[in-house]
Amino acid sequence: MSYGALAACALLVRRRLAPAPSKAGSTRPAGLLRDRVLVVTTVAFMAFNVALGMLMVVGPWLAKTQLPGGPQALGFLLAALSAGELVGAAAAGARSPGSRPLRAIGLVQAVAAMGFLAVLAAPHLEGVAAGFLVIGMFSAPMTVWAQTVRMARIPAEWRGRGFAWLRTLMQATPPLGAALVTPLLDAGRLVPAVLAMTGLALVPASWLLLHRPAAGEQLIARR
Repeated sequence: MSYGALAACALLVRRRLAPAPSKAGSTRPAGLLRDRVLVVTTVAFMAFNVALGMLMVVGPWLAKTQLPGGPQALGFLLAALSAGELVGAAAAGARSPGSRPLRAIGLVQAVAAMGFLAVLAAPHLEGVAAGFLVIGMFSAPMTVWAQTVRMARIPAEWRGRGFAWLRTLMQATPPLGAALVTPLLDAGRLVPAVLAMTGLALVPASWLLLHRPAAGEQLIARR
């Protein structure tokens, strides 16, 4: 319904906004690939979203084969994930990531990565749900803070196209995770699946934590 409403609103637009005159050296969408901050955050989010795509298959599989309660168990897991996202987003919106946003993003991503390990608590529903809660609570600040970074680094006249490119890249990876984890679960190999999810989330988080900003990376991109 939300996608349909957005499409309808777009169709009702009859007058295109004239783009502001481009400043000398302004960043075009393709030039975003030369911005290291945008590149590392996008790659980190793509990897994390692969893990989330795997989790969206693991949850129903657990509810069917490992957890008591069946559909009720799945509803409980998804409710825990959504509650965590709500709390995490509210907290991130009220708190600045500080002068090192990449480190802050990497820290919350690393904590969220640890939540995937709680899947190994099956068949204990409460333990698995606690992991889903942690994943939601600490993944939401990643998005809130990263959007702030992107808004600061992408010139206003290219934000529409720039955000479209970046979001397309990041949102294209969950189906990949779903495809990768299915053969593992079909063979009953939950432990390798959990380790894969954790690694996909944790490795890029470590990369962000260890990232050393180059000259000018703390400033708004003006290339």
